[in-house]
Amino acid sequence: MRRNTFVIGIGGTGARVIRSLTMLLASGVKIEHSGKIIPIIIDVDAENADTARTIKGLKLYKDIRAKAIEKDEENYDVFFGTNLDTLSSQRENDSERIKDDFQLNVVNLSKTFAEYFKVNEMDVVDEHFMRLLYDSSQKNDKNCELNLELVKGFKGNPNIGCMIFNELENIPDFRYFMNAFADGDRIFIISSIFGGTGSAGFPQLLKILKKKGNNKVSSAIKGAITIMPYFSIEENGISAIDSNLFMSKTKSALAYYEKEMDGIDSMYYIYDKPGSKLYKNNEGGSSQQNNAHIVEFIAATSVIDFTNKDNTEFTGNTKYYEYGIKKDVPGLDIRHFYDKTKNKILKPLASFAYASKTYLDFIPKNLDEAFAKELNLKNEIQAKDFYLKLSDFIGNYYFPWLDEMEQNDRSFKPFNLRGDFNSFMVGKRIETGLIKKGINNNYIKKHIGIIENKLQGSIVEKEIRFMTMLNELSKKYFEQLSDLPTMS
Repeated sequence: MRRNTFVIGIGGTGARVIRSLTMLLASGVKIEHSGKIIPIIIDVDAENADTARTIKGLKLYKDIRAKAIEKDEENYDVFFGTNLDTLSSQRENDSERIKDDFQLNVVNLSKTFAEYFKVNEMDVVDEHFMRLLYDSSQKNDKNCELNLELVKGFKGNPNIGCMIFNELENIPDFRYFMNAFADGDRIFIISSIFGGTGSAGFPQLLKILKKKGNNKVSSAIKGAITIMPYFSIEENGISAIDSNLFMSKTKSALAYYEKEMDGIDSMYYIYDKPGSKLYKNNEGGSSQQNNAHIVEFIAATSVIDFTNKDNTEFTGNTKYYEYGIKKDVPGLDIRHFYDKTKNKILKPLASFAYASKTYLDFIPKNLDEAFAKELNLKNEIQAKDFYLKLSDFIGNYYFPWLDEMEQNDRSFKPFNLRGDFNSFMVGKRIETGLIKKGINNNYIKKHIGIIENKLQGSIVEKEIRFMTMLNELSKKYFEQLSDLPTMS
């Protein structure tokens, strides 16, 4: 029986990795040894734009899958095949209910750190002790530790975050998670090590999960990825966040992890030297929305690797994993990855990219063709909820995600998003000539018609048939492409 994997993303980095994971699963990257994937985002910065964007993408995925896949079908290697679901779905018949969301409702943190712990109400000794531990040298400076407003997170201060995360197990949503856990379920934790929320949250969360008495949870197979610095931010003289301290904080955290972080079966690490491009120094809230990065993409593959391991592989001491590419160059494409990643991750990614290009570029211009008439696309593609959400996901989430990864110093450009079908794959153009035309309008019309005719007899629901048609069509494209590009 397949069991579920709870993927807990802590802070902004955790949310961005889950964003990449969503795109991989939409592409049909195959999940083994797991039933549902249940993302849980823990971020005290309730208005963080990175988190909000990730949650919107997850909700679109869930809604699209509900119409695109046969109900209860375990088909994990087609587009939107993996069941991404919310925590609240785990106890549907329970009288105890929580909000149907992908984000854990933490606590009301609309206070300063000092107000949250009522420092001014402590006796004299405890108050002086707190003021020794936490900086309050400039009482009117909002960046001093005791004066930090918690509503936008911990601003790179894990010493503050760990105090807040100590309260985690008392939060109703977290208790719901602990009670929803079943024998055989797994946990995977995503966090950064150089900021505030992730650095603070990971060790405190693990401490709670290992606690005796939480038998199903404490004995569960657990994995985690720790993301070390991979970007720098602008200095503006105002923000409490200083990227010059990222590496020193990383070293301190790693020293702590070495001694205290037992209880993880598979531990993944990833690091990339920050480039010259600087992220804007936004302390949080609606202004904090960073471009997708190849490091987040690779971090998401660790979730796939973890879920695809059989239980027999989790024996003995913690196993540690790092990630490598074939060549250390600023601009990456499919050629720079090893065969395991190419076959399990990048081929599905390419299939969905071709299918998405077909959906946006070909389908709207060919609504009078027989296949479109059979599916009633002329009337439904601009009106029906399923197609509107699919358009939103591809046009506003999937393609922008790919485009953003191209913009970083360490860029990742697997596709020419603005090229034609024959030049779409970076590093491998489909050759054309007088006889061989490659993938053109006539080629797509021919094969999409054949596929639709074949599917009519076996699939009644039009949305499922449409998505199956795109899956099958992407396979025809690979007959022209023959294989993924390789390094010469």
